[in-house]
Amino acid sequence: MPSSPKTARPSHRATAPSEARAEYDARRRSRYEWRKWYGSQRWRRMAKAQLAAQPLCCMCEAEGRVEIATVADHVIPHRGDWTLFWEGELQSLCAHHHNRAKQSDEARGA
Repeated sequence: MPSSPKTARPSHRATAPSEARAEYDARRRSRYEWRKWYGSQRWRRMAKAQLAAQPLCCMCEAEGRVEIATVADHVIPHRGDWTLFWEGELQSLCAHHHNRAKQSDEARGA
């Protein structure tokens, strides 16, 4: 039995995915200049020191679980404030708590 001919579908993207991603990243960098601070050697040293001082996720510990921390997180969201970013208190979190629990709390204003 013959199969039906394939039909061409128009692409919904005007640009290639890599180009679209590059444009998105450029817009995001220009909108939030402070994001480049995370790429600095100074931040990498601070984050490494935080994780060495507190190697376990503090939120997991509060729940009675033991999980290795992978992210140095600002206790008080800095929102681009230079002083809070560099001098604010840090805490160690696992990726789950940093990417889900903490960010949803911040979005709600908690």
